[in-house]
Amino acid sequence: MHAALYPLGMMSVESLQEALRADRAVDAVDERPGAATARMPVILVHGYVMNRGAFLVMSRVLARAGFRHVRSFDYPQLSRGVPQVAAMLRSEVEAVLETSGAPRCMIVGHSMGGVVARYYIQELDGEDSVDTLVTLGTPHDGTYTAAMGVGPAALDMVYRSPLLERLRAGARPSDVRYVAYYSDLDAWVVPAVSAKLTVPALQATNVRVRDIGHLSMLLSAEVIRSVVGYLSRPDTARPSPPDA
Repeated sequence: MHAALYPLGMMSVESLQEALRADRAVDAVDERPGAATARMPVILVHGYVMNRGAFLVMSRVLARAGFRHVRSFDYPQLSRGVPQVAAMLRSEVEAVLETSGAPRCMIVGHSMGGVVARYYIQELDGEDSVDTLVTLGTPHDGTYTAAMGVGPAALDMVYRSPLLERLRAGARPSDVRYVAYYSDLDAWVVPAVSAKLTVPALQATNVRVRDIGHLSMLLSAEVIRSVVGYLSRPDTARPSPPDA
């Protein structure tokens, strides 16, 4: 419990108050998931130097909104690179799908978690198991601040790193729906537009949020309501069929 609440303990009183408001964000959600969507698992993947506590508020809101299988995926990020963590995510997805009996899942990835999910989908044949990927402040084109990080994962997220260029070059059309949130006040993703997912083959929907920081996305009632809305409406912002 202490590990899960650790990120909240570093925040100001104002931020904690915003977190409490976000925890009630489900009351303002326009739509709740239908029966079939509610059974689809939602896997939450945290970012660099974080833990599953980062999604404490969002996981509660998703559960209260009606999603029956909400799972937070924890992983070591200082000793593993993105490919190794993506392989761990593949095992997690397989276990969750077996437990829930669902054919596909949805993933919400914050920061590095979005890169991990993309690698799993594009490089480890995850496109058949993932219906939707939502990324929050994910450096899809990399970030200059990653040069200050430690470990192989930080190198993978450096601006235009070989791994990110491989993902860009290897992207192909699929049935996976991509929704990428980016902020004009994200001090971790530099340049900020790197959090947009602009690879044409992926047909991503990019959502701009104003005046919300990198970590604050996880506590913003506005962002959480929007994410729950996209997950609840599986037909919204879907890509064109690959053979269209």
